[in-house]
Amino acid sequence: MTISSKEATNDKALKNARNRKASADALIDQITGKLGREYTGADQEKLEGLRDKLTKARNLTETETKLRERVKQAYDSSKFANKDADPAVKEAQKNLTSFQKDTKPIQYKGGNIVSNICQLCISSDINEIADCDTPYYYKYNKSGGPAYKSCHNHTIGTFAGWQDLIKSGVKTPSEKNVIIAMSPNEGDLDAVQAYDSETVSLGAMQKTVNPEHGGELVQQLKEFRDDPATKNVFDREIGSKGYSIGKVMIGTDKKGNSVYSKDDRLIYRDPNNSKAKELTGSDLRNFIRTHRDRWGDMLGPLRSIGRTPEFQRKQVLDFNDRLVNAMAKKPAGYEYSIGDYTTSELGGALVLDQDVNRPGWVTGDFSKALDTFYAKNKNVSKNPSDWDDTKRAGYEKEILDNYTRNRRGTDMEKRAENIKGSGISSAPGTLIFP
Repeated sequence: MTISSKEATNDKALKNARNRKASADALIDQITGKLGREYTGADQEKLEGLRDKLTKARNLTETETKLRERVKQAYDSSKFANKDADPAVKEAQKNLTSFQKDTKPIQYKGGNIVSNICQLCISSDINEIADCDTPYYYKYNKSGGPAYKSCHNHTIGTFAGWQDLIKSGVKTPSEKNVIIAMSPNEGDLDAVQAYDSETVSLGAMQKTVNPEHGGELVQQLKEFRDDPATKNVFDREIGSKGYSIGKVMIGTDKKGNSVYSKDDRLIYRDPNNSKAKELTGSDLRNFIRTHRDRWGDMLGPLRSIGRTPEFQRKQVLDFNDRLVNAMAKKPAGYEYSIGDYTTSELGGALVLDQDVNRPGWVTGDFSKALDTFYAKNKNVSKNPSDWDDTKRAGYEKEILDNYTRNRRGTDMEKRAENIKGSGISSAPGTLIFP
């Protein structure tokens, strides 16, 4: 029996609506499954927002489906030769048209997911949102590589060991203030990435292993392994997962004896493959980049050790050592240390911030700040201990203002704004060491 074009159109649209509802249901289930994990606040909002949109679109599509089913029932029940003229069909069509007129589009990436939903496209978008425990591809310049999201659950500010360090006299409250003030400019304590020029970076200071086998991370992990108090943590978290620190064979001499590297290196050897080769430096970097299926196995242990209280303590102490050493540096052409010219927590934070970012430029940039200061204040002593206490605050402020303008490095203006916005003290004498 031949059916009218209107009936055929409804049948086709009904099938399409049922498929759209099934797609929306599948996508909602996919998001709900992912939301059982932990995400950054922005990604959590993104997933929840998309789920809300899909739910609204699904509900509207469900209503459309029911209305089209009533149109179909009216056609199927009609005894009219021209079923389009049947009052029951017309009434069902009228209800559908009224609904369509009142239905507003729900936009997603420029499309209306009420009328057209690309399940594969949206599913791919959902899968691209990584949780806090899954490495994802981070595009960096013309290339990229794996990284973990910065979920800010393991930061220097939330480090649980501060009270013990201060109570035991190892650190002071002002040192804590300085480190916390500048630490958001760096990474989380469990930050791990392998997308830039280095082999891998770990921790709040983003210490690295470079393709030439060197880097501060090698030394930091070596010290952590060699400390009897933390060796078991090293062995448990990364030693048992294929990582070690040591010298590697780089060839043989004329007598056929093995020749080993002079320096210690971060070594990875697949613990599940007895025939696996040791990977270091550029070989390790290239292997990580080209084996996405192994990112969790290779970067997960580093993420894990960054979450241990012991390695977090190690990072905090290393940060503080950096602060002490940076303040002890002498500006080029000056007899006294940086810490003699700026004695506030703010000064310590700004100096530490550049020392972590561009350590080789600290003394030169601070020297320029002093040059500018003394060019305008020719009668002020070059020995800060001679300064009048009533004028020191003004002197230090002027020097720090000069230094803030002079600091070279990556995004230094914004980094300085972050530090100053933390509320850290700019009063002279507030930076106190044990």
